[in-house]
Amino acid sequence: MVFISALIIFILIILASAVKIAREYERGVVFRLGRLILPPKGPGIFLIIPVVDRMIKISLRTVVMDVPMILNTANTNYKDDFMSWGADAYVVKSDDLEELKAKVREILGELES
Repeated sequence: MVFISALIIFILIILASAVKIAREYERGVVFRLGRLILPPKGPGIFLIIPVVDRMIKISLRTVVMDVPMILNTANTNYKDDFMSWGADAYVVKSDDLEELKAKVREILGELES
């Protein structure tokens, strides 16, 4: 009797781990023994083989990030250009490119994390 109840509990755990749910804005990419199974699953409820399959959820939502404008100029007439006055808060002005490269690395580092 104990063996049968343990077997039933084991089967329920396996079945519970086989059920996967992908939301409306997600797709489930399934790998069976490391190989891609096409097409991607979802949205909705679907089953995978628990020990053999591995599922990764992929979000289809658009990610929007604010990236400041970077302007590098060695032009001494920069301050005479009336149209560029409003952009002073976003501008890196230098005739040395190291400052510009550092700013680009900083922005790319923020985007990766």
